[in-house]
Amino acid sequence: MATLLDAFTRRNVGVNSDATALGPNTLVNTNIHPTNWREWGGFNYDALTQIFRLQLSQEYRGEQQPRPLLNDLCIFNEDTLEDLLRRFVTPVVNYALEDQPGSCHYGRGTRYNVGIYKPD
Repeated sequence: MATLLDAFTRRNVGVNSDATALGPNTLVNTNIHPTNWREWGGFNYDALTQIFRLQLSQEYRGEQQPRPLLNDLCIFNEDTLEDLLRRFVTPVVNYALEDQPGSCHYGRGTRYNVGIYKPD
């Protein structure tokens, strides 16, 4: 039985980023200005796996390893990277969140029904 930890820590698909343009990430205009950040000294792999050990030991019920096509692995810009993450990384995150309290699910378009937010 594969666990969520197994799925989260398996090797990611290799990508070809030769066609990406050099430069900074896209800037986002936002009105969010955090003022009370605190450093979390224990924010590391060992601490997080200990905190979430029960969740991470649950069975992973998703695909064992999706088979990418060559063109799936070619990254040209942020949009093509987002497509790759949505296909190969986000499903594992959604399986991990499925049985958790609340209704968090990541995908194209927001699942939070507030008019001021645009679909992500």
